[in-house]
Amino acid sequence: MKRAARAALGSARRKRAVAFGVSRLDPTLGSPEYQARFPKRPRALAARGSQRRARAAARFVHPHARLPRKEIMQTIATTSDDGARLRVAGDTVRVLASAAQTGGGYEIFELEGPEGSGPPPHAHPWSEAYVVVDGEADVWIEGQRLPATRGSFFHIPAGTTHGYRIRSATAKFVVITSPGGASGFFTELDAETAGSCEDMAKVVAVAMKHGFTIPAPA
Repeated sequence: MKRAARAALGSARRKRAVAFGVSRLDPTLGSPEYQARFPKRPRALAARGSQRRARAAARFVHPHARLPRKEIMQTIATTSDDGARLRVAGDTVRVLASAAQTGGGYEIFELEGPEGSGPPPHAHPWSEAYVVVDGEADVWIEGQRLPATRGSFFHIPAGTTHGYRIRSATAKFVVITSPGGASGFFTELDAETAGSCEDMAKVVAVAMKHGFTIPAPA
């Protein structure tokens, strides 16, 4: 009985303390001044706040989902028979990954050509890298001749004057470009020239349309 009485007395004291603003946790809690400064929100307003938060959560979209479809990376798996084959100035270029499949970040091609093929010195707006898979070639970077054999790797920054010439009966490169742009050039060149170099004016016109610079012969 004594314990119950003490508990009831303690509870009553705590209620009076809160009512008069002398809570041990916060001396101002429950005081008229506190209630006037921080009134309780009506339940209707609280409910509307919860609804707004729920609507905001429903509107949230992952950043990747906001990208246009052409800028979303895709899974790519190809066989040796897959990939568009484009005729580019005497070489055959197989598209392994286009900008439309990689979110515009890079493109990958397989290039194969016969002895003596290769473009004259030029530069373009995308960076380019060669991995020599088979055969031999000469690669020029800013006028410097570099031998290219199986396993060689070259990285050529955008705007750098470069070119190559195949020295073996045939050669095969993997070509990596970044950002996108090369596939558009290869596709248009194939459509306009069918891989022929007989009309060099047309080849140069297509190249210039895609941002190439071609230095004058020395």
